[in-house]
Amino acid sequence: MNPPDFDVLETRLRKRGTENDADIRRRLENARREIAEAKSFDYQVLNDQLERAVLEIESIITTRLASA
Repeated sequence: MNPPDFDVLETRLRKRGTENDADIRRRLENARREIAEAKSFDYQVLNDQLERAVLEIESIITTRLASA
């Protein structure tokens, strides 16, 4: 799932209080690389509203299972 933007992602990571600055920087760098590669993924989900994102993921899973 993609964050709305990097400021939101950084804020979310810092609010958790579970990682130090170096870990947060590493995760942000990883996120930038992953988002740059997003065009190669079959699906992209924007993680801006949890309920909507969950419904979208459920729909993707249901669709994939139905076509298997």
